[in-house]
Amino acid sequence: MAMLKVFLSYRRDDLHGVAQGIVGRIYDRLEEQYGGENVFMDVTDIPPGANFVEYLDQWVSRADVVLAVIGPQWAEILVARRADPRDFIRIELEAALARGIPVVPLLLRGARMPGPDVLTGGLARLAERQAFVVDDGRDFKHHVGKLIGDLDTHYSGQRTASRPEPQALPVTPVPKPKPVSSPSYPAAEPKSPISRRPSGLVIFLLVLVLVLVVAMGFAAWSRFMAGPTPSLFTPRPEPPVEASPFSPVDGTSARPYQNTLGMRFVGVPGTNVAMSIWETRLQDYAAFAEATPGIKDQWKSGASRPDLPVVNVSWDDAQAFCKWLSQKEGKSYRLPTDHEWSLAVGIGDEENPKASPREKDGKIEGVYPWGKAWPPPKGAGNYYEDGVSGYADGHDHCLAPVGSYDPNPLGMFDLGGNVWEWCEDKYDPASSDSVQRGASWSNWVALDRLSSSYRIGMESSYSFHNVGFRVVMVVGER
Repeated sequence: MAMLKVFLSYRRDDLHGVAQGIVGRIYDRLEEQYGGENVFMDVTDIPPGANFVEYLDQWVSRADVVLAVIGPQWAEILVARRADPRDFIRIELEAALARGIPVVPLLLRGARMPGPDVLTGGLARLAERQAFVVDDGRDFKHHVGKLIGDLDTHYSGQRTASRPEPQALPVTPVPKPKPVSSPSYPAAEPKSPISRRPSGLVIFLLVLVLVLVVAMGFAAWSRFMAGPTPSLFTPRPEPPVEASPFSPVDGTSARPYQNTLGMRFVGVPGTNVAMSIWETRLQDYAAFAEATPGIKDQWKSGASRPDLPVVNVSWDDAQAFCKWLSQKEGKSYRLPTDHEWSLAVGIGDEENPKASPREKDGKIEGVYPWGKAWPPPKGAGNYYEDGVSGYADGHDHCLAPVGSYDPNPLGMFDLGGNVWEWCEDKYDPASSDSVQRGASWSNWVALDRLSSSYRIGMESSYSFHNVGFRVVMVVGER
């Protein structure tokens, strides 16, 4: 029996590069089972002059099954690149679906299967495919082993007369592509030399055009990764203010507690913490950066006004900020726990506080930071506007200043939308990933993604243009 041929499709920018390492581990297991010559991925080195749609289709046609690796950012990147004719991942999957090749979605890091509002056009049939969850932690070996067993059971030897073996491509395949470095892929076979060489001027003009195209593409990609940058300013800390004379846990929406940075706090019922009513602002983080040598500058990317939430900060960065703020203020600051965040958003009493975030993820359906209405009412929060017809939040595909929308009953702003917020907890006791809550300005408006109980787990070193945090102040013991 011929060995199963497997095509791995993944976005290198999904999970901010972490996907490459995970896919590399999946590739290694597949290679052990099927041989490196039967596992394909990283189709990027398309020969000059080749029709890239046909070229990708040829590569996909060699596979008996396609594995579509989907992480938490996969769908929003797909939406952002919907009008991009060179989105190779979309082209690969559309080619497989059009040819009737089985496509198995592999869900990583808490990702959910995108719905028909995201999978449109040639990808519509992907929404009907049964997904397979792969845990890259303790259960990785077991999950991938089961995946291989299922592939062998259902797809080995299934190539039919309606989908014959494709003709060999005019390329020499690389035995094993390495996902952790610049993708290496088959080079085209040497072509016969043309009989007439172009003039030096023609060559110069062609090189000039190529340099301009590459420069424009890199600039566009850099803008996407950094987030919107309408106008830059130099982030500076604001002058200190006088702290409130009463206890932080006594802060209310009518009278929030204020620290010397001007951060405002209200008590979270049932806890010994007061939570910041806002996501941590650029001006707050600027005070930390000014007082702390060696802070990396990526947090300044996209900065246009001091009351925007700081982004491009990791869980580790947020921990360092809390440590500095505790020392500066003489009080105890930290990230909110997952349960404290749930209490603040209004669902904590419906969840088991002893359960892990993974166990509680998405379990409460139909409840959102703005209530139970769907679709979200106008101005419900700063989300990706294109997901629901007619939805508008006044900040088109960009960050909003903190406090731009109505607060919740406790007086807290932006618990839904604007930026993902780091929490103190790990997503699962066996995982090194930390919890994020709340969705962001770049999340499409989808039922499960925006629910109050939705969580994702991300590595503590992860940072992105839609990720920030808010802090809590601990007062006494309970």
